[in-house]
Amino acid sequence: MVGYFEESHDKANHYGYLNLVIMNYGKTIYEKFKYPSSDEPVNLECLQQMKDLSVQFENKRFFSKNSTTEENLWTLYSLQQGVTCIPDKERGNGTIEFIDSFFKLKGSNSVDDESKMYILSGNTVIEFDGKYRVSSKAEANGKPRVIAFNDSGSLNEKPDSRYVRNSSQYFPGTAIFVRLLLNEDDIQQQNKQ
Repeated sequence: MVGYFEESHDKANHYGYLNLVIMNYGKTIYEKFKYPSSDEPVNLECLQQMKDLSVQFENKRFFSKNSTTEENLWTLYSLQQGVTCIPDKERGNGTIEFIDSFFKLKGSNSVDDESKMYILSGNTVIEFDGKYRVSSKAEANGKPRVIAFNDSGSLNEKPDSRYVRNSSQYFPGTAIFVRLLLNEDDIQQQNKQ
């Protein structure tokens, strides 16, 4: 993990940008589920849910090389609450909490249209700018917190290809990039809570 803060002042405002990169080299998110190592335990329940979702997408003809691929879908699915490649029910909440915290610090798009976060894993890029947020609407699979990147908020529908997309460049692992605008009042608000 690497990060730094760019502080700025003008006559009326005191603000800055938090820049953060978290990287893990090795298997991508998709590879961890699709090609698990024989010496690692596998969460068969999550794996089956991903396979079932892939069948639904194939039947609806949602997959295409230039838009949504199975790798994109599984990477997106892995962000949801309770999803983990390790078979332990108490895991799988860190990523959704991290995403939700980013949105809480960012605030609304009308106030902050500059902050962005990206997840890069293998050939998948997922962009967070505030248009699609974590919902608390219950899904059919019982997972209460979902970010689906579509207007229906359902993982059974195709995600917006502007936000969940295929990249021609392959990244060997997973990286999270954050650029977050912080105003002095943001810090004061967080301290009051």
